[in-house]
Parts: sequence; structure tokens; C-alpha cells
Amino acid sequence: MSSEYKPPEDLESWRDGVKLPGTDQVGRGYNVFEGDYLPDANAMREPLFDLGEYEEDSTLNDRKYYKRERVDVLPRGLGEFTKTEGLTVQEYQRNLAVSVGIEGESAVGFGLLSGAISAQFATSHMQLASAYFLSRHNNIHKATLRLPSGFRNLLTDEARSDLARMPPMDLFDKYGTHFLRSLIIGAQAELRVTTNTAEISDDMDIDVAAKMSYEYLTGRVKAEAAAEYRERHRELQRHSLLHLVTRGGKVEYGNGIIEKGTYEQWTESIEGNLAVVALPHTNDPDPSNSNRPLQPIWELCDDDQRREEIEAAFKKYAERFESLPEPTIAPVYAYSTKKPKNGYSVKEPKRWYFSRSRSEMGSGGWVLQPHPFFYVSTEPEDDRVPVYLHSAREPLRFKLSVNPKEDHGWSLHRPDPVWYAYHPNSGVESGGVPIFGHTNPNKSHKGVSGWYYNTRDRAHGWDSEELTFYADVAKFGE
Repeated sequence: MSSEYKPPEDLESWRDGVKLPGTDQVGRGYNVFEGDYLPDANAMREPLFDLGEYEEDSTLNDRKYYKRERVDVLPRGLGEFTKTEGLTVQEYQRNLAVSVGIEGESAVGFGLLSGAISAQFATSHMQLASAYFLSRHNNIHKATLRLPSGFRNLLTDEARSDLARMPPMDLFDKYGTHFLRSLIIGAQAELRVTTNTAEISDDMDIDVAAKMSYEYLTGRVKAEAAAEYRERHRELQRHSLLHLVTRGGKVEYGNGIIEKGTYEQWTESIEGNLAVVALPHTNDPDPSNSNRPLQPIWELCDDDQRREEIEAAFKKYAERFESLPEPTIAPVYAYSTKKPKNGYSVKEPKRWYFSRSRSEMGSGGWVLQPHPFFYVSTEPEDDRVPVYLHSAREPLRFKLSVNPKEDHGWSLHRPDPVWYAYHPNSGVESGGVPIFGHTNPNKSHKGVSGWYYNTRDRAHGWDSEELTFYADVAKFGE
């Protein structure tokens, strides 16, 4: 990896101005599997193009700027809201890749942009099947920096030679997998939201709630609407993790927006404190479109056969990097039997059934409880053991156990495990949540009611009989 570009020592009046943000990033290589997709110059790989010397640029007038002479600067003056979202982190990943024009490289299993996404969201949240991921951006765009048309003619002699002859894996290590064709400078406030959809009401629109939450956090709400916005913010916050990040503007004002109410000061400090904040969005599916902000380096090759060789090597190179975690942690819901008109009895006792499905017992006198009781793994990983569902008849009742053995009138309701959890003997070292098995306290009902499971002893007044297993932790809100 090369060192950061430095201004020539003999450049007159350099102390009176600064480098235009992004001028040393345009045309540089970037590895799409590592780091942020909006990296600083030190995070970039070797330069591919000869972009000339530094020269004064007058596109923006908030202060004196210098840029590379062969970097185009186009004023934008645009304020807009954009968003990236996904019902899984993989869907978020695909949508982010599409927005920066690299969806063609997003084959299944690739860790595309995984470095950037891992910096945005917690691994434990990415593993949750009921997690929803959203980034809302308040963009204040000042200018687009881009390579000029015909940029392939600006390749350095070294880069042109390497593209033609260097082994592809070495090429990726030196230059990265892609290069930056264009970027946007200005300022941005980004609200990152991770919500556990299993805990919220079905009619809650997370995107709308996030927008209202952003307005509330930044103090941009009119007095007559403050109560409504505050309530929507608190409702979202109860089941979400919210994080506000700013780029550009003075750091002290950006960091103080929520706790000190410095949003107005932050917006006023943007002039003269610009940053690289975004990549231009593209909706063109053509992988050879030279307007895409991130482009694969093999598109710079003159020879079709060489392009195909490097692109094929890219898929092998991707195997060196971990993909984003699969959503293997799922909520478990409880169903209970409806109370008969004459109350529960030995013939019709209260019974419970636990399932990862919200529709499995939607009839036959069973009522779904609205929120999850606990969370489990769908895969046997990290020392988890299988959990089996047992049943008994007359009346139909259920029991969970890490032991598949059939005895005392209980038989396996299905042969395969219903999920995976930590063994009850694993203790607190597992890091899980203890799930206790309970039986009906009414002695005449105890043998016919089946079992009930909860994170608390004596839940719902039932008698705690055992520690059945340790479930997974899925904490989001306050």
C-alpha cells in the first residue's frame, strides 16, 4: 500500500489553502472486502492514474482549495435524503452494492462491502433473523469529483504493465479490486437503525418512524408536533439500536447533536469543513458503464482474455474474506389454549406450545402470544445442542428437552430438533439466557397441562421444575 499523496514542497501559497477533500482518492484502488467504501486517502491502495500536479480550484468559494489538475470538479449544491435498507443484512448488502454500481460482483457468499457493513452494525444483530437494517442519510452535497472522460488513457506506465502481466492475486493486493471513478464531497448526517421486527407491532412503519426519530433527535420539530415525534422516537428506541454519525462539519458539533442540541451549529460549520460523504448512485445495470463510481480494475484491461482472467480470479480472491454472518438466531413464540367458558379443567387444562413459526398453531383453539418469549439458533454452532419437542396425548400437550429419549408417556413429536440452544449444564459461561421449564401448580392439572417455558422462575404462577436450556441473547432497545 502506498503512502498518502503529499503536496509538492515548492507549491506557493499552499499554507493559504487546503487540498480539496477526495482529490487524492479519485482514481485510487480500493478492496471492496476491506474497510469503509468511503475510505480516507491512507486507506486507499496504489494510484492507477497520472492525474497531474496540484492546482488551485475555484469551483467552491468557501475557502482556497487545491486539486489534481486532471480531476474534474462539478458543483452540486444539493440537499437530499437517501436510504439503504434490508430485512436481512444480506439484503442490505445487496442494496448497498446496487447503489454504488457493483451489484454485478455481488455473488452469493461474497463478503462484498462487508468491512463497511461490519463497522455499521453489530455482529449479534446481523445474526438475528428478525432484524431490520436501515441507514437514513441527510445529505448536503457540495461537489462531485470524478475522473475525466477518456481516463483509461491516463493509466500510469506501471499500472498499465501490471494490468497486463501481474498475477491477478498480486494485482488485487497492490491495487485493490476496484477503483474510485467518482465521489461526492459535502456533509452528511447518517442515522443507523437496527430494529428487532419481532418485538414491534405489525402496523409500525420503521422507515417513517426513523425519519421522525431523526427529526426529533436533531431538534427540527415544530412545537405543536413535538409530543407526537417524541412518542414515535421512543417507540422505535424501545426495540431498536440507533446511532447518529456525521461526516463533514466541525467534529465537536457533529458529536454533540443528540446530547447538546448542536445540529444548527453543525450545519453552519460545514462551509470550510467538507468531507467525502457519498458515492454517486447509479441505476445502470451495465457492468461496463464508465459512470459507475466504483469500477472493477479488470475493466481497465485492453485485452478481453485478460479481463476474463482477472474477473475469474476475483471470485477466487473473494474466498479469502469472510462473508457477512447468516441470520441464524430466530425468535420463539408461544401459543396457549383458549380458556373454556366454564374455565380450565382436567379435560381442558391450560396448555402451551412453543414454535419459531407465528402461524403453525393458528387454529384448533390455540392463541398466539404477540411477542417472542426467547431466541434460539437454527444451526448447531458454538457448542449449542439440539432441542427436541415431545408430546403426549389426551389431551395433546408438549414438552421441550435436550434429551431425545422417550419415556413416561412422552414421545418425540417430530424426529428432528426444533432448534439449537446451550446445554443446561453449560452455566452462565455460555453467555445465554436461562430458560426454565414449568408445570401447572394445580395438582389435578399438573400431569395433563404439559410444560411452560420462560426466562423467569414461577412465571405466570406455574411451578418451576428445571433449567431446560440456555437461549440466545437478542437485546436491542432500552
